[in-house]
Amino acid sequence: MNAATRTVVSPDKSVNPDLLLMSVTNQRVAAHNTHGSNAHAGWLADLRAGITPAGELRAIARAAPYITGLGARSHSAAIRAAAIRAINRDVSNSRNLRLGRSLARLDLMEGGSSVSGQVDVLPLMPMDGAALIFDGLIGRCAKHGIAINFEGLAKTLIHWGSGDGARSVDRRTQVVLDFYLGAQAEN
Repeated sequence: MNAATRTVVSPDKSVNPDLLLMSVTNQRVAAHNTHGSNAHAGWLADLRAGITPAGELRAIARAAPYITGLGARSHSAAIRAAAIRAINRDVSNSRNLRLGRSLARLDLMEGGSSVSGQVDVLPLMPMDGAALIFDGLIGRCAKHGIAINFEGLAKTLIHWGSGDGARSVDRRTQVVLDFYLGAQAEN
């Protein structure tokens, strides 16, 4: 593919810096998901490697232009969120859903206590562990056609913190609160 036929994706300049990488990732996933398209396959593959700290170096080469507006501590979180999006490219993105509510729908569809057990431990996890749990749960959402707010996921992971500060605690518990409020609303 030459430069003239390459699909160009330019980020919206009005996008919050926390969401810039996710915005570009969503655009590239949409272009890639077009029937018969292989657009951005390499970019998305490199980004998928960023789901773990070991693969982050591979992903950062692709993500770097979109995370420069973030603080150093937020780089890894933005990459993990974008990696989850790239891995789960078959999951619909819906900006008007809360992450916990989508997980409550998954719990309703699958039954049992597997989903609730994982959601319950999320606030206790460091960001990397939480990202892996979110990735697994979102992968299960794909089987049931449950949409995810990937921008909300990015904000959640970027502000996950250490669990010590008020903002970090709020982000961590909001997912659990939304999960249980969503479960009650479904019943």
